[in-house]
Amino acid sequence: MDISFDRPVYLWLMVMLPLVASYGYRRLQSLGNVRRHLAIATRLTVMLAIILAVAGVRLRLLSERTSVMFVLDQSESIDNELRKRMYEYARMSVNEHRDQAREDLAGVIMFGADAAIEVAPFDADLPIDAGVDRVSLRTDGTDLEEAITLAASSMPPDTRRRIVVFTDGNQTEGRSSA
Repeated sequence: MDISFDRPVYLWLMVMLPLVASYGYRRLQSLGNVRRHLAIATRLTVMLAIILAVAGVRLRLLSERTSVMFVLDQSESIDNELRKRMYEYARMSVNEHRDQAREDLAGVIMFGADAAIEVAPFDADLPIDAGVDRVSLRTDGTDLEEAITLAASSMPPDTRRRIVVFTDGNQTEGRSSA
């Protein structure tokens, strides 16, 4: 869990909380002990909520789960044997590095002139029978931008996200600087 503030300068207002508590303790004696403590606690809670809202508190829950998308170039500039080796490397990497206890996710995007999800992110090893032979993409170009955009949008937002790109770097479409 991570706590941050947009305007932390307003946190100095918390020095007023003990003053409000002591003032209320003296002024609310006629209520009796239980009601007086309840009234003071309510006042302090409301004031603290207002101070935190003014300071712009942000609470981020950090997940230990990781999503990895392998983005594999299938354009004509990559020969078939290399395509198969790229998928096999991704499959072996997932088998070796995925943490089953955390339920890490892994998936594969194939791309050429367009991109397609070959294996959606899931929490098991990549299948052996998926890969190069099943993909029906336009291979007459390379659009890395579309592939990276598809990979980023296909991963769940509540995980740590990683993209591993296998390409020869000859981009013919899109404007990716990766």
